[in-house]
Amino acid sequence: MIRFQVKGPFPVPLYKRQLAADVLREQFWPKMASFADEKGCYVFVEPPPRRPDSLWPIYVGKAERNFRQEIFAPEKLNKLNRYLLDRRATKVLVFFVTTPSRSVQKNSVAIRELERWLIRLAVSVNPEVINKHGTKPENWGVQGIIRSGTGRPSAPASAFRGILGLDDRGTIAPKKQGSIRSGATDSEPDKATDE
Repeated sequence: MIRFQVKGPFPVPLYKRQLAADVLREQFWPKMASFADEKGCYVFVEPPPRRPDSLWPIYVGKAERNFRQEIFAPEKLNKLNRYLLDRRATKVLVFFVTTPSRSVQKNSVAIRELERWLIRLAVSVNPEVINKHGTKPENWGVQGIIRSGTGRPSAPASAFRGILGLDDRGTIAPKKQGSIRSGATDSEPDKATDE
């Protein structure tokens, strides 16, 4: 199993509220030299409107060669700058999700899978992420498990969620996989609904 590591967030220098290639080359990469040549995924984040003390994702990308060559490629700079201009952003940061593995083939597959997963998570937090691929919202849910609306889940749904290692939002909860409460299976099933 490839275990990615999260690094950041790191501030990305803006010049007149835009990303400028020469500014990034001179101010950003010298500070990031220790992992500029690593591979993995990256997530640009900014403070959401009316919540300046928190962050939300605005773009998820992958770097199969290395971060230095890929994250500020011209087409990505254009996408990011259009977004920043529309939003009048004043602050952008980036997280790097790196892999220590040296296997190119294993890395490429894992990096692509991780990128798809991160995009889906990003869209669930910020439906206006810049990414175009993998951003279509899911049109299904499982009552009491994922995208099920409000209300308390039934005992069977809670048991099923515990067996799958999911938390209350339907995402993987650390160290809970395979757990089940005794007596949790003796209740009424959840009623399926179309929402």
